[in-house]
Amino acid sequence: MREDIEAALASCGVPHLVDRLDHHSRWMHTLSANERQRCALARLILHQPGVIVLEDALSACDANAQSQLMRMLFDCCPSSLIIDLSNRLAPVALYDRCFILTRNGDGPSMLSEVMHSKGSSRMRSGRKAASFPGFLANRSNA
Repeated sequence: MREDIEAALASCGVPHLVDRLDHHSRWMHTLSANERQRCALARLILHQPGVIVLEDALSACDANAQSQLMRMLFDCCPSSLIIDLSNRLAPVALYDRCFILTRNGDGPSMLSEVMHSKGSSRMRSGRKAASFPGFLANRSNA
């Protein structure tokens, strides 16, 4: 099990934390936001949940690191449905389906599909949706 933890931390770019696995500390105050986000991804890799919902999960990482970590998550959790909610537009090529939610002033929000199946770019608009900000993308190998 320790080898799995070490491999997950290394995959997420925080191998230096392996030496601190047995230390007790207030990690919220010790680790950077970037390290905490990467540790959260390592936990996902170890647990392999059926559904993963991310909300700005990699906001402390630069765009290049975000892309690399998401690719790694897709590769390490191939049977998981991943729903990624973000305020920033992610590289859509990573996802099977991408949606953008736009607000219409005080009226209802509109959900538009901007891509379905990798590489197939088309815009289909229009179902009314609940009001929440951001970008929604999901990926499933199912």
